[in-house]
Amino acid sequence: MRPDTQALIDKDGSKQLRKKSGLIEEIESRLSPERAVSFVRLTICDNRETGSEIGVLLFSDYGVHWKGEDGRTPRIDLAWNAMDQAEVTDEKGFFHLVVTSTAPKHQLAFRLYKERETAALVRQIVAANQPLL
Repeated sequence: MRPDTQALIDKDGSKQLRKKSGLIEEIESRLSPERAVSFVRLTICDNRETGSEIGVLLFSDYGVHWKGEDGRTPRIDLAWNAMDQAEVTDEKGFFHLVVTSTAPKHQLAFRLYKERETAALVRQIVAANQPLL
């Protein structure tokens, strides 16, 4: 596992995330060494076409990466510059990262649950990588 990813996992302290090291390494396998990882969490992806699945969500300076733990949906590597929209929404106290793009076509929502700190961190990362026009 990459040192920057390991440091994020250690900081988070999630035992569940530590158990997913193989899945995380699979996501990292396509990242070039100079890429920086800024976020990693175990979450649910709500894909309008294939349903919901638990998996690992990872942000790098390239974009958003996700892979489901049961392997029924393909791995997602979506560049920041390919996104039409990326925002954190608040739906009755539950936060989601909503991502849409047209090339490739994706409409995804990643559950951030009720963690305000996580939602704020994700907003910062999105703002840094998706500046307003």
